[in-house]
Amino acid sequence: MQRLLSAGSAEVVPLAACLRDGTIHSDMRTFRRSADLAAIEPAFAAERLRIHASLPEAVVLHTGASSLADLLTEGDLDIHVRVPEHEFGSAADALARLYPPYRPGMGTSGCRAYRTQRSGLPIGVALTAIEGEHDRRFTRSWARLAAEPRLREAYNALKLRHAGGRADDYEAEKSAFFDRLVDPLHETGDAPTMRAMEPAEFRADDNEQLAAAGDKMLDIIDRLDKVERAKHSLVIGSEEFVEKAEEAARLARIAFRWSQLQLQLARDAPRGGAGRTPDLRLVDVQPRPLDRILADWREAQFRLEAAAPASEEAQAAADDVERLREEFHAAQELRAP
Repeated sequence: MQRLLSAGSAEVVPLAACLRDGTIHSDMRTFRRSADLAAIEPAFAAERLRIHASLPEAVVLHTGASSLADLLTEGDLDIHVRVPEHEFGSAADALARLYPPYRPGMGTSGCRAYRTQRSGLPIGVALTAIEGEHDRRFTRSWARLAAEPRLREAYNALKLRHAGGRADDYEAEKSAFFDRLVDPLHETGDAPTMRAMEPAEFRADDNEQLAAAGDKMLDIIDRLDKVERAKHSLVIGSEEFVEKAEEAARLARIAFRWSQLQLQLARDAPRGGAGRTPDLRLVDVQPRPLDRILADWREAQFRLEAAAPASEEAQAAADDVERLREEFHAAQELRAP
């Protein structure tokens, strides 16, 4: 293993403050390239089997810096376990029988942390309720890091800036970095660069944007309907049947996310007043091309978050995010006076 930089102690502390960034925190300032850690993947495979023995339906993901080959890591293994909200309590108890809980009093209803060591390898486990606040933070931030090389470069640079420095300063900047991955509206540090990569927010007072968002909802529902109808014609229990069920589940998650966006837009839309056309309906509004690109871009971001890391679906969604980002900014420039 290549020892790049070191300082501080070797205590590994997983997911402080209820998992701010989905990684195991450490005061140790020893960084290695993830690709140099031959023990990580076999260790993850063993832990995944251990977890699935107790939670066979859980989604178990290798996360953190050691999950991406070109990130610098301190050599620990981070595991993200995702379960439906109604199974969270029993899953938390099951994991507590496998791993010592870390600061149990700090957990929330949708978030638990555990830590242990096996053969000298520090292991941290994060449990989240699917579609909860912390679950979205984990999946969105690590999906973006997996898809965008420039973000990985920025994260590596952050780590190297703090090599030999105070752990508290490092953790504070790292939390701010992950804040910007999840919420591009933060205006500190390199937020403007991050913000340029993110879809803009829809405006509830813009009729054309509302119409484009509504049309995209109908499109998502139509795709879900087609997948479910295709599943009905497949042999129950076949590989194709399961694949269609998984695709339907992903589309349903996207539909749920989009419905929450639609609900917020509906609640924020002005009720009459100056400048508003009385009795206007979405069916009467024609979205502008730029509004449709914005809707497609945000839907691609939702698909990226819903896809399994490093999967074909994740790569396709990441490609769409990048393409639509460029289209949106090009269209904006054409509209500029």
